[in-house]
Amino acid sequence: MHPLCRRPRDRNPPDYLTFSTVTRGTAGWMSGLAVAAELGYSPNAVAQGLRTGTHGTIGLIGDGIASVPLLSEIVLGVHEAVKRRGDVLLMISASTHGASDDRAKIASLLHGHVDGVLLLSSTSREVALPDELATHPVVVVNARSEDDGVPWVTPAHEAAGWDAAGALLSAGHARIAFINSAEGGLTPQLRERGFRERAAAGGLRQSDCSVVAAPASAAGAREVALHLLRQPAPPTGIFCFNDRMAMGVYRAAAELGIAVPSGLSIIGSDEDQHIAEGLYPR
Repeated sequence: MHPLCRRPRDRNPPDYLTFSTVTRGTAGWMSGLAVAAELGYSPNAVAQGLRTGTHGTIGLIGDGIASVPLLSEIVLGVHEAVKRRGDVLLMISASTHGASDDRAKIASLLHGHVDGVLLLSSTSREVALPDELATHPVVVVNARSEDDGVPWVTPAHEAAGWDAAGALLSAGHARIAFINSAEGGLTPQLRERGFRERAAAGGLRQSDCSVVAAPASAAGAREVALHLLRQPAPPTGIFCFNDRMAMGVYRAAAELGIAVPSGLSIIGSDEDQHIAEGLYPR
């Protein structure tokens, strides 16, 4: 039997009307959805899943989410997109390197009947999908998939290097440098490629476009910057792999009595808000 669908007293409907009857009615009656809202009905997710073959749930697997600011912002963006769709986001912290406890976490997530999985990497690299994900829709985020059939999304690292070099050239710098990360991976490679290509397109000689690697820290960049800035013809504009390294270059410039920005322009990357807001000039 259908539950009786009663209207507010001022509309005074017949008591024998069922919900389906009201839904079909057109003579001044509210739509079925409006009636459902008044009565406090909500969709049954299990029933909807049986009808549509979907469950309204997206899984996210990531490692290092809490420690990498960029990943936290990506997760917030994913959450907002999922929320707008009216879906639910299930998230676990696990690596994709095949550790048994991480594989167990992934299997547990998949038992929750997710419609698809976002695989979020802490670094831009090539990743292999865990076997557990082989039969599920997957999108790799902040990395590239080794499988050509799996879609992936990464930040435009090459464009970041290109834009940084372009900004320095537009400011009139004829000797520029890029202090890159010595930790390897796709991100340093792509940023260096973009930086070098833009410098060449701007007519700079290789001797006027230095690329050096350092530990991706303030201390590491400081040591390299001291060496660069003590050269007979030092760079007047420096692009840093991240904001921590930019902080180290600020320190080196201060130690050598070089004013920023009149004597040296510095560009950071990755928008570490706490560091960027604390450096002056910005």
